Amino acid sequence: MSKGQVARQRRVLLFCDYYCSLLDSLRKTLEHVGLRDCVAVRKGKAVELQSISNRVISLPLRVVSEEAPLRLGSIISVIAFMVMATFVGTIIVFKRRLDTIVAVYAFPQALAAVIVGKLTRRKVIVLTDGGDIDIIMKNPFVRPIILACLRTAAAVTAVNTSKRDALLSLVVKTEICPIIGVDISQFKYVPFGSKEKSTVLYVGRLSGEKCPDVLLNACGVLHRNGVRFRLCVVGDGPLVEEIEKSSVRLGLTDVVTMERYVAHSRVHGFFERSAIFVLPSRREGVSVALLEAMSAGCLCIVSDIPDNRDLIQHMDNGLVFRVNDEEDLAKKISWALSKSPSALAPMTAKAREVVERDYSSKAVGSDLNLIISGL
Repeated sequence: MSKGQVARQRRVLLFCDYYCSLLDSLRKTLEHVGLRDCVAVRKGKAVELQSISNRVISLPLRVVSEEAPLRLGSIISVIAFMVMATFVGTIIVFKRRLDTIVAVYAFPQALAAVIVGKLTRRKVIVLTDGGDIDIIMKNPFVRPIILACLRTAAAVTAVNTSKRDALLSLVVKTEICPIIGVDISQFKYVPFGSKEKSTVLYVGRLSGEKCPDVLLNACGVLHRNGVRFRLCVVGDGPLVEEIEKSSVRLGLTDVVTMERYVAHSRVHGFFERSAIFVLPSRREGVSVALLEAMSAGCLCIVSDIPDNRDLIQHMDNGLVFRVNDEEDLAKKISWALSKSPSALAPMTAKAREVVERDYSSKAVGSDLNLIISGL
């Protein structure tokens, strides 16, 4: 089947713990696979979504961080999820006559999907997310379960080359396919010259693996060197209070704006206005925020990790700095702020082209369509 062909309509049971905006974005991607009906099962509190609010089943269970140690509480949570998800999922598949089961994340979502697939004789697709491969797979107790699930599934995807190669080395047949595409009609390209040139933007969870402290310390270096800029931080998380205190300690309160939680429907406005987007993470999969920044015409400055280098090539469609090196990041930001819009516009245009070609909702949906249609 060619990329332009239309997939047959599908009814999908989706195991996914994404929060509201990402879950809606995922459904938009699945629509390009000929989605007719989708029921999502997730842990945590009930949510209201723009497009599938009446088809989300939230199990009353605590969501455990992928970086949390495997303790009694998390083990009990996983067991409870498996029991509830298997029971609910099996009933839903038969009641709504769903034909395909999709799991986002290798554990425990994929395990639930495989069990329901066996009980209902439905094919299972596992979309690995990145953290499951980098972190969960290293757990010696969980690793054999994950491998058994992935080898049982009809299809397995990885978000980028490094994650695919890791799975191939474990004898898991894997194809590359990002999970979520960008709605390029919402995240429209804004020419660099039309942006607020001195504005640096961070969008994402304020947590350890995202390294927002590296960005803040780099801004401290810029401030001491007399560089004029403004930093806008959009996001919440366990490090929010630490970042706020560091902003005061570094004397950045006049130039740093903390937005905390912003609805995804409003995020595009920040990308449209900001000239520079920084992603300082030490670990990623495919950063949705980075893709949205690239789509909206921001000059993207990212940490030098394989996941980011799949998207950004230094001095071609963005800039790359050494991981955890605040001095190097400060140099890269300072360099970008000193350049004219006309000098940086070709980079941002190339970044937009990458998103349009490979990471739009339509492009990702078409890739997933090919994988599913080959089952």
